[in-house]
Amino acid sequence: MSESKSIFDRDDKALQQEARFFHVSIDLFLIIDLKGFIRRANPSVQIRLGYQPEEVVGLSIFTFLLPDDHQRVRQAIDAAANGQEIVDLECRCVHQNGSIRRLMCSCPPVVPNEDELLVVCRDITESWHAEQRFRKLVDVSPTGIILVDADGCITFANPQAEQQFGYTLDEMVGKEIELLIPQRFHQQHRQARAKYDASPEPRPVGVGKSLRAQHQDGHEFPVDIALTPIVMQGRSMVACTIVDLSERETAQKALAEGDGRLRQIMDNAMAVMYLKNVAGRYLLINRQFEELFKVTQRQVVGKTDYDIFPPEIAEAFRANDQHVLDTGEVARVEEIAPHDDGLHTYVSVKFPLRNSESQIYAVGGISTDITDRVQRIRYEHELQAAGRVQQHLYPTKAPELEGFDVAGAVFPATEACGDYFDYVPLSESVMALVVGDVAGHGPGPALQMVETRTYLRAMLGFGASPLEALSRLNRLLVEDTPQEAFVTLFLAVLDVRQHGFVYVGAGHEARLIRASGAVEELESTGLALGILPDAPLRQNGPKALNSGDILLMLTDGILETHSPKKELFGWGRTLDTLRAHRHKSSEEIIDALYATTCDFSEGQPRQDDLTVLVAKVL
Repeated sequence: MSESKSIFDRDDKALQQEARFFHVSIDLFLIIDLKGFIRRANPSVQIRLGYQPEEVVGLSIFTFLLPDDHQRVRQAIDAAANGQEIVDLECRCVHQNGSIRRLMCSCPPVVPNEDELLVVCRDITESWHAEQRFRKLVDVSPTGIILVDADGCITFANPQAEQQFGYTLDEMVGKEIELLIPQRFHQQHRQARAKYDASPEPRPVGVGKSLRAQHQDGHEFPVDIALTPIVMQGRSMVACTIVDLSERETAQKALAEGDGRLRQIMDNAMAVMYLKNVAGRYLLINRQFEELFKVTQRQVVGKTDYDIFPPEIAEAFRANDQHVLDTGEVARVEEIAPHDDGLHTYVSVKFPLRNSESQIYAVGGISTDITDRVQRIRYEHELQAAGRVQQHLYPTKAPELEGFDVAGAVFPATEACGDYFDYVPLSESVMALVVGDVAGHGPGPALQMVETRTYLRAMLGFGASPLEALSRLNRLLVEDTPQEAFVTLFLAVLDVRQHGFVYVGAGHEARLIRASGAVEELESTGLALGILPDAPLRQNGPKALNSGDILLMLTDGILETHSPKKELFGWGRTLDTLRAHRHKSSEEIIDALYATTCDFSEGQPRQDDLTVLVAKVL
């Protein structure tokens, strides 16, 4: 065989440009021989696998691959050596820190040297985990969800969609979406699909029209459809949400026949509600604020009163806020605000919001317009609501419930946490227990959880049922949160006198461990919050409680704790730990769970926040 040069040694200008791209690309580039030994690696190997380029030269790529992937990669190398293009070969590699990284690899149909192959690898680990979590959530959704690619072909359908249309997933994948639509609408639908692809955005389909779908057996049924463009592993897709119209009508009727108090308060109350950080910048406002002062939430968030109101009025607002920050106490003050018809007088209840370390991080306010004395009854009601909200905001200790031992804790993976738990007293004998988890962790999810907690407490405080509260919260989060963000949440309302509870699980489940040792699964009753505006939820219960029973609510950080061997801690070990310590206090059970997960992970860096809430019946 004649001696040949590497692409990095040739004089061709185009090849020299390729060599420069090799060095600066964020993708992993490897030059390997036909046996899989690495001859050259670009600097991205340090980011993707944790090694310097010179450390991997001379090593076999099979050193880094999981054993289950060896055969597929060996076959791909042989095919590429014979001039076949290799595209999107997914494989799993072990990072220097022991973590598993997923790479999508391609080998162009060019042999840089007679015995060399160029392998290009893109790290898809984060997108893969996001997709798996998304699929896990949609699998438990009571709503049919179908993913369609840019060619109009079905790539995924959840179990509810299989049930709705009578096809299995294998029978749908790869088929055009028109498979599920009556034949007479096929041409019209393809035209509509092309128009949507040109300008994709989240929206319902056929507003004001009766949409028809077709079952495998040929019968048609009415549906309600919403479209949401998403990106999964770099591919543009459309998530189609399909709801049987009869189910939707039933849900709408139930909503219309409900109390309706929450809707009336939010849409018609005279109170203006808002939240500002310690620097006086707005974090959120309610609809009444938007309507009265002709602004939107997007325009206001991050601004101060000086950006919205005249200087002398803004100065008064800031002085009252500063008084709350300085004293740490509730302030009830009269304030003046400009309206289209002149200045109005408000009675404002301003109160501090504290974190888990009792430090004030924001000032909340509920301001009632008392200019018109005819509104005095409404004003007094809002004052009482403000007192209840402030009294119970962000409790720093466990509730004292007769006959129950309740405790909770959060163990964040980073300084900013996306998990939370809460106790929301609804009456002397009724307490709401909440555990929530925002997708991801860090400053963004932590801020979203603050919003979630604030909304939920406000709505429960206004008398909404668990189902009403989470349904409304879901719609608010869809409007306020980024497309890729969502919140899973488990809400249990405990009645001390009745010794029982009802619950709603939005993409979140819990366990009830009876005194006998039997375990009852409290399954999710709907999709996670913040994904789809009309996602249906249901309320389960009541569940009776007896002495010795334990309600266990937690986030998936406990269950997904990994051992060095990549084993999951899971429900089995969680329940075993609880059984071993069930005769201890709730706080001691939580400490034991945390300690056991730490021992299980053998000191590995924690990848997710851990949150646990335990309620024991004494």
